[in-house]
Amino acid sequence: MKRFFIIILSVLLCISTAVAHNTTKINISTETQNSSSQEEKKPKRERKVNAFEIEIGIGAALGANNLKFDKTKTGFNGLAEVRYNTRCGVDFGVQFSINGFNRQTMNAEAIKFLSKNGFIVLDYNLFQDKGLTIFFGAGAGIAWNKNTGESTVEGDDAFLGKSRSFCVMPRVGIELFHRIRVTLDYKFGNKANNHFGLSAGFVLGGGKK
Repeated sequence: MKRFFIIILSVLLCISTAVAHNTTKINISTETQNSSSQEEKKPKRERKVNAFEIEIGIGAALGANNLKFDKTKTGFNGLAEVRYNTRCGVDFGVQFSINGFNRQTMNAEAIKFLSKNGFIVLDYNLFQDKGLTIFFGAGAGIAWNKNTGESTVEGDDAFLGKSRSFCVMPRVGIELFHRIRVTLDYKFGNKANNHFGLSAGFVLGGGKK
């Protein structure tokens, strides 16, 4: 009789051990799945501003090289830019701009210079979700340059024709209330087109989410 109880007890002990072992495996598996699920559901970085925006701006072209002329008058600058705002403070996009100014000689002869530019632009924004955003970045692209008239000025440094050149544009500026954007840039490429640009633009889209 004792042997019978010992056998039964041994069988029950084996069954209990097996059940406990399987239960532990299931718990570990469940914890692993929950951990994996939590990692998969890890929230993305919150978007501070809307993704797309368009800027239309006007301003002045300053500090252009005189070339063979005696002076260069301050000119105009106009631009249109489309940007995509990422979640990490960086924006990138495409800008098309046009700028022009007059170069003059002492005898009042003047010639108009015109440049059309296309850039891929990239900026980093500080305080992107605030009322005052500071940004800095650069653009790179192509500039199409030409004079709009004839001139008697001669020499290799007179630029009396048309050209196309690679152009780089570092820039810095501020954006107010996600709507008004003031930018200072410098276009560096063809010597005839090197100049500062100061513009004020109105932003459509974008804005704080």
